[in-house]
Amino acid sequence: MRATITIDDDRLAELMALTGATHRTEAINLAIDEYVRRAKVQRLLGLAGRVAILSNDEIEAMDEGTYRGWYASAPGEVAVR
Repeated sequence: MRATITIDDDRLAELMALTGATHRTEAINLAIDEYVRRAKVQRLLGLAGRVAILSNDEIEAMDEGTYRGWYASAPGEVAVR
């Protein structure tokens, strides 16, 4: 998508220096990507204490069919610890 925007020259130069980007578009896209990534991380952190998150070992055990820490008592029920 093309857009016409006004960006302070010094801020864009600093962004390009920090990202190592050689083109303005590349630097802006990197900044947008980083902003979106951080926003998603903040959303996930906001779920702390609200959902149980499995460890890598637990996920691997589930893949192998050996994990028994989660269960659902009837089809369609949400598994709980």
